[in-house]
Amino acid sequence: PDSRAAAGQGFPGEDRRVLSLSSKKDGTWKWNPRTNHMDLSEELLDMLGYRPGDVTESFAKYTQLMHPRDFGQVLHDLEELKKQKADVMTREIRMQCADGRYKWICCQARSLVDRDGHLVEIQGIHKDISERKEREEQMQYQKMRDELTALYNRSYFEDTLRRLNTERMHPLTIFFVEVGNLKETYEAKGAEAAEAVLLKTAEMMRSIFRYEDVVARWNDRTFAIVLPNTAAEMTETIHERITKTTEVYQEELKDAPLAIGYSTKNFVENDMEAVFMGARQRLNQSREALNEIH
Repeated sequence: PDSRAAAGQGFPGEDRRVLSLSSKKDGTWKWNPRTNHMDLSEELLDMLGYRPGDVTESFAKYTQLMHPRDFGQVLHDLEELKKQKADVMTREIRMQCADGRYKWICCQARSLVDRDGHLVEIQGIHKDISERKEREEQMQYQKMRDELTALYNRSYFEDTLRRLNTERMHPLTIFFVEVGNLKETYEAKGAEAAEAVLLKTAEMMRSIFRYEDVVARWNDRTFAIVLPNTAAEMTETIHERITKTTEVYQEELKDAPLAIGYSTKNFVENDMEAVFMGARQRLNQSREALNEIH
């Protein structure tokens, strides 16, 4: 999920009623729920690229800077604080900077009450967590991508098949494209030449298939593609498209013929393994036909 919350729970190593600054660059704010006025610190404004006076110090303007996907969650948390159903809250959200970009912020807040238990104000801290978020996103990217081609990897492909196995995604078609003579290229010209063939084939795959299709590297010489909402009647057309596009890449792939196999799963209740077997059977037949030619 894009954000997380822990309403009613203290922060690690902190008193439930105290928010602490971990850096001089952390920003602070105070909200008076009765008047909807907000005091925004210079550090908070600077974190987002604003100057004093750029942002009207009102609750409405403050929340307008939140990403639409985070706004509702934060509003709910603040309402809980306002009603004193929670003492503190923390949530990771995206705030819009002066240049239009969104920056990841850890927003922490607490309610402050008087001696009679009446709400006085809600205080908050902004911590810039954009660098950590970028590292997490990079790790997530690497987790699902093939290191050489930057296509999706087999693990992500298999997860995608499970995710797409719903009625609205059928018919579901699977293609396998196998690069021939890769071992011979490696032995004759070296690893760099073999990798160049794989990279060029990956480039070609990207150019052929739709945005919603998932193209992945299945193993060292095979690519797998899943095409949602693609009926069996379309498979020959797609096959021809691959063949014709290969001619465009003839110079780079002249020594690497492509074997192609495919099969279609028409209904969600159909067995996925049977579809895989059908695609692999056609792949084997295509490979045998290429071997006879070459």
